[in-house]
Amino acid sequence: MIHDFLTEELKKIEDKYDYRYSILILVFARLLKEGWLRESDLHGIEEDKIEKIKYLARGIIKTK
Repeated sequence: MIHDFLTEELKKIEDKYDYRYSILILVFARLLKEGWLRESDLHGIEEDKIEKIKYLARGIIKTK
């Protein structure tokens, strides 16, 4: 009950703030979609990666 709820919430947090280099674009896209990042926060990232992040953010319908 409470354990299951807390386990699920922990999983959501771990997914949202997973900073492995291999999935950073996905993390940034999710944070952009959810309003935790603004496009201006992506300044300094290569333009092609910013475009991928924005594209993915538009396509993310439901997160885990």
